[in-house]
Amino acid sequence: MIPVGYGHYRKEEVTSAITTVSAEEFNRGLISDPALLIQGKVGGMQVYNRGGDPNLPSLIRIRGLSGYAQRNPLVVIDGIAGASLQNLGPNDIASITVLKDGSSQAIYGMRASNGVILIRTEDGNDAEKPLAVAYKGQVAMSTAYPGIPVMSADEFRAAGGVGLGASTNWLDEVKRDGISNTHSLTLKGKQGHTSYRLSGNYRSVEGVLRKSGFEQLNARAHLASEFFNEALAVQVSASYTDRSSQLGFNEAFRYAVSENPTAPIFAKDAPFIFDEEQFAGFFETKGLFDSFNPKALVDLNDRNSQLQALTTAALLEYKFRPALSFNFRYAYQGQFSNERAYYPPESYFRGNFYPLSEVKGMANLNDFEDDFSLYEGFIHYKKTLGESKLGITMGSSYQNGNHADHYLHLQGFSNQGLMDVKRIDDYQNWAEEAARTDTVNNGWADKLSAFFGRANLSLKDQLFLNASLRYEGSSKLGENNRWGFFPALGAALDLGKLWNIASAGRLKLRAGYGLTGGIPAQGGLSRERIILFEQDDGSFLPDTVRFANPELKWEEKREINWGVDFKFGNLEGYLDWYSRKVKDWIDVDPYSFRDQFVNKYSLKSNGIELGLELTFFDGQKLEYSTGVLFSAYQTKYEDVATNSAFTGRFALGPGGVIQNPIMPVQEGEKLGNILAPVFLNADATNGGPVFEDVNQDGMIVSDVYSIFEPESDIRLAGNGLPDIELGWSHHVQLHGWHLHAFFRGAFGHSLANRQRQLLEPRQAYPPGYFFNLVNTELAVEGLRFSPFSSLYVEKASFFKLDNLSISKAFPLGPKAGKKRLNVSVTGQNLFVITQYTGADPEPVLEDIGSTTNGSEQLDISEGNPLAPGIDRRNHYLPSRAFVLGIGLEF
Repeated sequence: MIPVGYGHYRKEEVTSAITTVSAEEFNRGLISDPALLIQGKVGGMQVYNRGGDPNLPSLIRIRGLSGYAQRNPLVVIDGIAGASLQNLGPNDIASITVLKDGSSQAIYGMRASNGVILIRTEDGNDAEKPLAVAYKGQVAMSTAYPGIPVMSADEFRAAGGVGLGASTNWLDEVKRDGISNTHSLTLKGKQGHTSYRLSGNYRSVEGVLRKSGFEQLNARAHLASEFFNEALAVQVSASYTDRSSQLGFNEAFRYAVSENPTAPIFAKDAPFIFDEEQFAGFFETKGLFDSFNPKALVDLNDRNSQLQALTTAALLEYKFRPALSFNFRYAYQGQFSNERAYYPPESYFRGNFYPLSEVKGMANLNDFEDDFSLYEGFIHYKKTLGESKLGITMGSSYQNGNHADHYLHLQGFSNQGLMDVKRIDDYQNWAEEAARTDTVNNGWADKLSAFFGRANLSLKDQLFLNASLRYEGSSKLGENNRWGFFPALGAALDLGKLWNIASAGRLKLRAGYGLTGGIPAQGGLSRERIILFEQDDGSFLPDTVRFANPELKWEEKREINWGVDFKFGNLEGYLDWYSRKVKDWIDVDPYSFRDQFVNKYSLKSNGIELGLELTFFDGQKLEYSTGVLFSAYQTKYEDVATNSAFTGRFALGPGGVIQNPIMPVQEGEKLGNILAPVFLNADATNGGPVFEDVNQDGMIVSDVYSIFEPESDIRLAGNGLPDIELGWSHHVQLHGWHLHAFFRGAFGHSLANRQRQLLEPRQAYPPGYFFNLVNTELAVEGLRFSPFSSLYVEKASFFKLDNLSISKAFPLGPKAGKKRLNVSVTGQNLFVITQYTGADPEPVLEDIGSTTNGSEQLDISEGNPLAPGIDRRNHYLPSRAFVLGIGLEF
């Protein structure tokens, strides 16, 4: 049975593009994020955790970008829409189903445009005795890949770098081998009409960056029972998550690339008189712009977070008769999280950056609170009409939630005790110790109501028809546009049965159409926002920073999907083609004097997905099967009133000189295009770049202000999105030994390598180089300085062995039954084949901007999805992991 939202279909009844991945098919090994369980396993679904930072959730796209204000898929866990994927332990997940097209997503209305992920958790319904116990454990070691190639200390001195008397490998000072372990204990059983499952999961994951990683505890309980001769079925569940994280500083990897390799680590080894007490004994190149001791950055500063989450749910199903049932669901999810960052007065990085100032030491505190309650009631009706079958689902849904976030910034602060304070409200009078205090409090309540219905009709098990409609409203939208209809239609025809082709195990044509929506994660964007600024006399001066927009509506996606499912002998698969248009993106009006959120822009996407599974051997002693997933798509802008471009923060130098990649928003052009002047060679007279006169008008016009003018010589240098994505799986079973291998690749995308642009030109200033130099084979002899150009846009196609696992189950005795010992060895990210010279060739789907000289990074949620392909300098090094697993069942 295939989950479809508020119900299940038989596989032959499905008319939409839906993929289900069972636990047996999940990626194996050390899993820091549940989304990685299906990375590469679903055609058209992108799951990227670039660099492998264990504290960052994976960035997920289903068939590309389908919204701006809402970019993440809707996660539905055991029927609870909007549940958090991060609150699940990987061992508690039984299957993951992805609704990929509009006709399957429309039943979830205005939150479904970016796809829907249905997760079914493990329960005790499959238990065969009153008590069964299972344990799973893993220990893993992760080692970092080499990263950006730079000069050694000897190479640096030979090239004319400023010598400071030492030989330091800065990368070795900030990375480590990450040692991780996971443990899972499960109790489940079934007695009569009652089943239960209790589980506890503990994960301790160390990142390859020192002081990065997390510890997470998940506890989960599920109880199901039937009453009144099985007429009433009751399910109750509860889960709790507690997570403590060391978030670390990705900037340490950045400065490990750029810092002078002849600089000493400690002040006592300085080649000149240096105050050893000023920076807690560390050496710093004071006065040099954007230069920080990487080891001091990691050792002296702290950045941590905590998360606690509770979810409870109940589902009641009453069968009035076998064909008619009523369901009622209640669920609650509450979550609190915080982030704490502390930079002591001894830290040159953000804590003691201004040596002549008495304002030293800094702290940033953030608290986030979210909760929602869900109430749903719906009926299922089934009727057999001769050789036809009819199914009807009707119901309503109501969800209300609250969000609050609190921010506190303290400057001139030296009390590290705040790192252990759970809530900002508990910090008492510590702010009185600070020279400056900034506070921001934000919050909103939101409500979502919906009425929905769906009908499916099966004619002779040959023709299958499906129709659904959802009418939904959200308080996050403008008061004049809060409600909308979301219809869907689908049809499938089984040609094998229609034509009675015995050789066709399955040959089914599918077609579907659906309209879905997207709403912003933040509430109140349609309303006026006023900020009160405190004056010197204690009074408050109001200022409007956002205008109201009562016409603000949801982002709208219309999609049509054509598909075919087939099975011929040992070969089975599917082929899907889709076309979609997303319009009315929610974004800030660039022409408004004050911020005002409006609907603008459209995107048109076309794509194709192919999945094949071939079984070569299927015997008791030997099995071998292989599967291929292939997907390709492209997205273009439509309805662009005025062409514009994103260039990132700190984009332009004097006179409009281009320092960052140009990402155009241009009518009819592809999303992700990277524009740049065309590099030819280095100027022998001044060491600068020579650009091509593309239009041969006798002038080189390469400033950003002219990119849409005929005289411009800026041209397309690449695109940040892959043309093709590939997944290739293998499974071999030989005498009870199982081998699973999974390869993954992305081809055709480019990355703008910011490390090369800034550190590869040999910028020799007297008395020599101050920063280390990136040392790639693409370096141009004689190039001493260079603004951004096509030279730094590299093809980043890659092919990697993502996962290789060998396992075997050993029975515990000759009459053990299901009592067994499971042993596995897994390697993850074992090799990567690529020509890209940066740290990681995986696509960058969003740009979170640049930082410089110790400035703070934007939050990942603030990334710009219209500027993919910029490989920023703040990166996390990818790693390879080796995992030993053991399991006991008894």
